[in-house]
Amino acid sequence: MVSSLVGVAISVSLLPPIVNAGMLLMIAIVGESFVPNPPFYNPPQLYLYAARSFFLFIVNIVCVYIAGIIIFKVKAVRDSLRST
Repeated sequence: MVSSLVGVAISVSLLPPIVNAGMLLMIAIVGESFVPNPPFYNPPQLYLYAARSFFLFIVNIVCVYIAGIIIFKVKAVRDSLRST
């Protein structure tokens, strides 16, 4: 039960920013060809928003990695592949 909850928490923190970045990039690249003169279409601004979302994704990955290292240190989990 706990392991599935951890997986859901990680996916909830990682998926929305990367999906948002991809959608913004696609709207910036091909948005005008699908919707003529959309009111929100400003490619430089959309590229900036996509970059911010991608940066948030990278920050989330780094934070999940650091939290994992800290938890393993606190719980005293040893590397089972390391030869003793």
